[in-house]
Amino acid sequence: MSNARTLLLAPLVALIGVVGTSGQSGAPPLDPTIAELRAMRAELNERLEANIRVQLLVARLTLQEQRTNVVVRQLADVSDKMRTHEQTKVQMEGVHKMFGDAKATEENEDNFFLSMLKAQKESVAKTDAELKQQHAELTTALAQEQARWAAFNAQLAELERLFEKPRR
Repeated sequence: MSNARTLLLAPLVALIGVVGTSGQSGAPPLDPTIAELRAMRAELNERLEANIRVQLLVARLTLQEQRTNVVVRQLADVSDKMRTHEQTKVQMEGVHKMFGDAKATEENEDNFFLSMLKAQKESVAKTDAELKQQHAELTTALAQEQARWAAFNAQLAELERLFEKPRR
């Protein structure tokens, strides 16, 4: 319907352009038909401009959804790693309790097993801090991406309201 209307209006728009440029500018139109055709041309140009804006906003909204989904996946991955890490941490604490959480003393300083447990405990603490930092950063990034998505969506809603206005 829209394409057929455009095809029918194209020759008329060209005719208006020729007739409009041959007449005096600022003078009232000689014929009501010409005035109506000029109004139709203006409306068509307005609609085409709005259509381009809508297409651009939809493209931006789609890209923003993709960006948001990437952050959501990354956040889910970090959350899974945190759960796995928490299980590892609990196991490590169990091993430390089992061996009485022996402090390295002069007599057992050379004990390879205790030094390995100590190194693992430090590694677990370091990994725990890194995962918490990643989680916090991704949570912030997700909030920012969702805010951008909401802004694009609001712009689309505004354009939709413009199209709902009754025509003259």
